[in-house]
Parts: sequence; structure tokens; C-alpha cells
Amino acid sequence: MLIRSDKKLTAVVGVDNVIVVTTPDAVLVADAAQADKIKNLVDRLKGQKRPEASAHRRTYRPWGYYQSVDDGSPSGQAAAVAGESRAAIRNRGL
Repeated sequence: MLIRSDKKLTAVVGVDNVIVVTTPDAVLVADAAQADKIKNLVDRLKGQKRPEASAHRRTYRPWGYYQSVDDGSPSGQAAAVAGESRAAIRNRGL
């Protein structure tokens, strides 16, 4: 059994041989015996132009990263930004 979760509590009860992956924008639950079909699922999602199949919420830059934040607003998109200090960037030669 494989359970992977980013920041959310993910619990399973009474199941065997499953893969559970929880991210901020999607949840995957699959029978481990069917794991070879996950690539086909991702390809179908890409074919449907689903952003979850290829876009990542967190984008890394030399100064740190920004992460898309879904606030449910139809008017735009918000982002959370985390960066390194100028000294840390300078020490890395950037």
C-alpha cells in the first residue's frame, strides 16, 4: 500500500493493495495491480486539456518559488510567494 499526501490528512480503512496520492488540486486512488494504467489516465487527462495533468501549482525560480492559490474567485488568480534572502541568493552566485 502506498499513501502520499501533501499537507492534507489522508486516511484509508479496510483496503489493501492500493495507491493513494493526494495533492492540493487532485486525488488519485488506484489498485496497485492496475498502476500501469495510471500513465494512460494522465494521457487522457492531457488530451482533455486538464491542467491537473501537466501544470504544477508550485513554480520554482532562482529566488525561491511561487504557488498558485485557488481562492474560488472568477476574477483572477492569486499567488503565494516565498523567497530567499538577498544574501542567500548572492551566495549561490545568482
